[in-house]
Amino acid sequence: MLTPDEITPTTGELESIVRVPDRRSALRLKRQQLRHQPTTDALPNLHVETFPPRIAPRQHTQTREENRHLRMMLETVREELHQARQEYALLHVRYEHDVAIIHSAHQQEMDAHGQQLQEVLEAHTGLQREHQSLVTRFQELQQALDASASQLAQEKIAQVTQELEVAPETTPPLLEGVLETLQRHAKEREDKNLVEILFLKREIQRMNERLEHERQQVDAERQKLLTLQNSAREQAELREQMVEARFQARWRMRAIVSSLGMLLLLVTLQFGGLHLLHADTSPLLSLALIAPIVICVVCAIVFATPVSMVKIIYHGAPHKRRVKA
Repeated sequence: MLTPDEITPTTGELESIVRVPDRRSALRLKRQQLRHQPTTDALPNLHVETFPPRIAPRQHTQTREENRHLRMMLETVREELHQARQEYALLHVRYEHDVAIIHSAHQQEMDAHGQQLQEVLEAHTGLQREHQSLVTRFQELQQALDASASQLAQEKIAQVTQELEVAPETTPPLLEGVLETLQRHAKEREDKNLVEILFLKREIQRMNERLEHERQQVDAERQKLLTLQNSAREQAELREQMVEARFQARWRMRAIVSSLGMLLLLVTLQFGGLHLLHADTSPLLSLALIAPIVICVVCAIVFATPVSMVKIIYHGAPHKRRVKA
């Protein structure tokens, strides 16, 4: 059997042997080439005569076929990888577009709710100003009424005092009218104050109810905003998890298929190498080459799911904490 050192230097001469039709013409052509070549260190190429003329071209052809097959497989893998990258880029662009749409809608809703909240706050401020103006007006009216009543009373008292000084034995009729007027005025003032107090109380109650209703509306709008924000965040996270799970499953499937293909290619190359080297491919040798690969694949498939389940159960089970003595 020929060694690899004897086969390697004669690769360039195999092409010329393939072109000749028979052994005699090949030998004649080789002799002519040797006559015209100078006597240099390239003489070890004469070992070509030791090759069997029928085996070397077949080995060369088979090697070319295997190289062509491997190149086709490599081109297929490159095309699949390029297609997967394009799909990933397309999905990433679609995901970014969906996220931008969700953020834009969420921002528009937040702007609208913020504008409504600003309008409610402005209305609340206006009501507070009206309430303050009513209170100020009530105080001014009350002060003016008190001032006019005190002035009128002082005038009446001065007049009665003068009449009493002139005729102290008799009760001046003005005093009786003043008393009646004062009583009537006091009663009217009391009734008026009561009506104003009731009106102000009712107005304050109505304003409090309106403010409470507006506060409830603001709380409801704020809760709605929080709910929309949480739902948008959950939808974005769910979409991201779905995309990641899809990519992981796809890459896992491609890795499994590539691994199986490489294992089949390894077995094929092993048998091809044995056939090229003219080794004895007995059933025991074939079993020794294939059995470890099959056993490893079966063990990986069998123990993958139980081991993952045991890890999940172990991490999910409660563990007792060790207390240091």
